[in-house]
This record gives sequence, structure tokens and C-alpha cells, in this order.
Amino acid sequence: MNKIIPLAVVAFLGLSSLFVVREGQNALILRLGKIIQIDQSQPKNFQPGLHVKIPLVDQVLYYDKRLQTLSPVNTQKVLTAEQKRLIVDYYVKWRIDNLTQFYKSTSGDATKAEYLLMQKVNDALRSAFGERTISEVVSGERSEIMQLLKTKADEGANALGISVVDVRIKRIDLPHEVQESVYSR
Repeated sequence: MNKIIPLAVVAFLGLSSLFVVREGQNALILRLGKIIQIDQSQPKNFQPGLHVKIPLVDQVLYYDKRLQTLSPVNTQKVLTAEQKRLIVDYYVKWRIDNLTQFYKSTSGDATKAEYLLMQKVNDALRSAFGERTISEVVSGERSEIMQLLKTKADEGANALGISVVDVRIKRIDLPHEVQESVYSR
């Protein structure tokens, strides 16, 4: 009985000092709330595999390094150069590029990162559509607009530790009241 308790403590400490990073994940370790670093400028990033940590002192944070999709629930209402309202539906493909920067800028919260990324894309969307007419937006310059959105979103997302892979416009519609008048004409 006296030998069981120390063996249980040793087994607990041994097992709790190991952690596994799965394929498609990266991990950071927080030691007493601070990110572990290799040296002063480079934080320790844990790739897939079996790793060791200090039990009860280190906290492991796992992040998905695969491609993520941001598809806003609400469509965006934007104005064209001729002050016509359009309803735009889009999606963004992104991934975590710099795990430490991502953690520092979003507290490691993917929902917060998506919200900030959506704001950046919405700003770029309003800017791009505000310089063009309806016919330019719908037909001629759609691919140019998507490339511009990707570039501007990626520039803003770099500060979040995110890289934007693609921005696609799924649908451009007229508001419901305008659709009725167009169809009646």
C-alpha cells in the first residue's frame, strides 16, 4: 500500500508531462502564461508528434494549421459609384501563418480572428465596389475585384498572423425592392 501512492504520483507526472500534436495541428506552450521561446526572437512552435512539457506548469494550446473558410452569415450591403445598393455574398479561405502573432493579436481565439478578418474584407469590399458601376461589378471586373479583395485582406491579416489564400464573391444581388422594379420594367 505504501508503494502504490508514490508509484501513482510518478505515473501521473510521467503521463502528464507528455502531449501529442496531431497531423494538421501546431501547438504553443504557455509556461505560467508566457509563450515558451527558443531564444529571444523565436518562439517554440510544436509540429506534429510526441513532445514533453513540465506538468502542472505548462499549458498546451492547439491550433488548426489547415485551410479555414470564413463565410459571413449576413450578406453585405454596399454602394456602387453610382450610389446603387447591392447585396454581396462572399467567402474567404485563410490559414494561421504565424502562430505566435496569431496568439498575441487574438488571444488565440479563432472566432475573434474571423471577426477581425471579416471587418478587413468588408472594408476592402466597400472600397472596391464604391469605385465601380453596377455593370463593371457584375460582368467586367469581377475577377479583378476578387484579386484586389484578396490582396487588401491579406495585407490586413498579416498583423493577425493569418494569411488569406483566396476571396471569392459567391453572389451579387439587387435589394428586394429594386429587383421588383427591374422585373416590372
